[in-house]
Amino acid sequence: MSVAVRGVPQIGRRPLVLLAILGVHALLIGALLEGFSQHLLPAGPPATETRLIEVPRPERVAAQLPQTPPLRTLALKRLEPPQLPPLQPPPADARPTTAAQGAPPEAGAETQRAPSAASLELIGRNRLPNSEDFYPATARRLNQEGAARVHVCVDERGSITGAPQLTGSSGHRLLDEAALAIVRAGQYARAVRGGLPVGNCYNFQIDFQMHGE
Repeated sequence: MSVAVRGVPQIGRRPLVLLAILGVHALLIGALLEGFSQHLLPAGPPATETRLIEVPRPERVAAQLPQTPPLRTLALKRLEPPQLPPLQPPPADARPTTAAQGAPPEAGAETQRAPSAASLELIGRNRLPNSEDFYPATARRLNQEGAARVHVCVDERGSITGAPQLTGSSGHRLLDEAALAIVRAGQYARAVRGGLPVGNCYNFQIDFQMHGE
């Protein structure tokens, strides 16, 4: 049973279905086009953020920098050479004095003399062997003669300290060695200065002469 409405044309069921199908297709086509356009079209540039940077003024920058002390100029003072007094010539009657002479002692002052070799006292005598007993046989065969000078030092007891030294050669080695042997075999006096025993040194000349028979 169908009811008819006055004034409204009756539309069949088939056209409505077609319209609905067309509308669904239109929606699908639009969605496909929108997705296809998003894949093909390049993405736009990223959004940029704009910020305002405040640039400090030169006077503010200068105020923030540490203040350096101003440079001071040093005044150079010129050094003048010292003024030396003029040399005065010595008087005509002045005589130069040497260290050996020294200054004259003052009046009334007592002068003290340093101990000298004259104040040295010897106890005993120096005794050396006869040079004939030390004459080298080889020197005799070669007819060698001469005189050797020898220096020797002794302690406060008269014993030799150190090796005797040859201060003058006889000109022959054998005779020089014989002179040193004579001094080593000698006996020496003891020395006393101011009542105290002291060491002393002696110089000897040893002669070697060939005596004819």
